[in-house]
Amino acid sequence: MGVNLSQALERASHREVAPALWNKLWNSKILERHKILWWCILSNALPIRSMIGRRFHIEDTCCPLCGLGEESMEHLFLSCDVALHLWRTISPWGIYPICNTRI
Repeated sequence: MGVNLSQALERASHREVAPALWNKLWNSKILERHKILWWCILSNALPIRSMIGRRFHIEDTCCPLCGLGEESMEHLFLSCDVALHLWRTISPWGIYPICNTRI
């Protein structure tokens, strides 16, 4: 697709994903389940705690995997050590998030 996760999240934060990006996504030659995952990420459709916490009162918005930060899209896909380990070792999808803030 030519766009990494951090670039896509940056673009999506502008409240509207450009139709050209949607067309690239749906016409790409990646697996359908990957397309759906990307759509969920870019549409903020994943039920993550930070988003649920904005809509409903919940006590804890911490990441249930590591407990070190609020479970947000960025945390889940870019900075949670447990999630990164799962994406790299267990996931059959072969997703390797790229984050420029890590050394």
